[in-house]
Amino acid sequence: MNRIILENDLLSVVILPERGGKLASIRHLPTGFELLAQPPHGYPPLQPGMPFHLGDASGFDDVFPSMGPETSNGIDLPDHGQIWSAPMTASLSDERLSLRRESKLPAYSYEKQLWLEGDAVRMEWSIRNPATHSLPAVWICHCLMRDEEGLRFEFPPDAGEVSNLIPGSALGEFGQVHRTVGAEYDFSRPPQPDSAVKFRFRRPIQEGRCAALYPRSGVRAELEFDPATLPFLSFWMTTGAYRGDRNFAFEPATAPCDTLEEGRHNGCRAEIPPKGTLSLRISIRLTKIG
Repeated sequence: MNRIILENDLLSVVILPERGGKLASIRHLPTGFELLAQPPHGYPPLQPGMPFHLGDASGFDDVFPSMGPETSNGIDLPDHGQIWSAPMTASLSDERLSLRRESKLPAYSYEKQLWLEGDAVRMEWSIRNPATHSLPAVWICHCLMRDEEGLRFEFPPDAGEVSNLIPGSALGEFGQVHRTVGAEYDFSRPPQPDSAVKFRFRRPIQEGRCAALYPRSGVRAELEFDPATLPFLSFWMTTGAYRGDRNFAFEPATAPCDTLEEGRHNGCRAEIPPKGTLSLRISIRLTKIG
């Protein structure tokens, strides 16, 4: 595979343009700490439209225009969307890496820019709908971070209640509501071994900031996002229940749904307006603690 490395005195980032512009590695150079989940069996060959579980399930992939699989306006959308398994065109200018893809079905222009700024990886997206009708779409951050002994989580202080998205998990039945403060389940810690959880905060986020603390490695990883465009936050973690993997993801999204069908069922708007452009930004910062 072709790979592109962005590096400064504090960070080293590896990008794989042929795998949807995946961020394969974010390494904190002063400590040697690797943030992103790595593929335990390497990178299998990709085919556009393939099921996500046949891929590597590692690093930072973009989910767009749906987490699927589903059919929208007569177009079959694959599992976890069209971007993660498709090659992107890369170019570098003024120390910024640009990754682009043009889609015909459905029609959209997709661009992601990345650059390093001190101890942070900065990312911006520009997704344009060229049509004279709305483009049904949801964008979801799918940044799989590495598990480690002693791991702790920090969520936005205004996040409030969550809804369970995995029936039969530690959080009970699908849709069961939990408070994040004073609840029996400790949301600041990983679930029990060989289990998985996924939940969504029930109201839009006002402060776009989450963090993972790695006391053993002495690193704090902070995910910062714009709550004006990414107001809906979910969280996923597997401690071995999914393929034996151990990873987690803070998942800010443009709509409170994983699929367009779910959005229609819940009456939420998941679309880019005619001739409109969806602009997003996310930063990941690694700092030493302890």
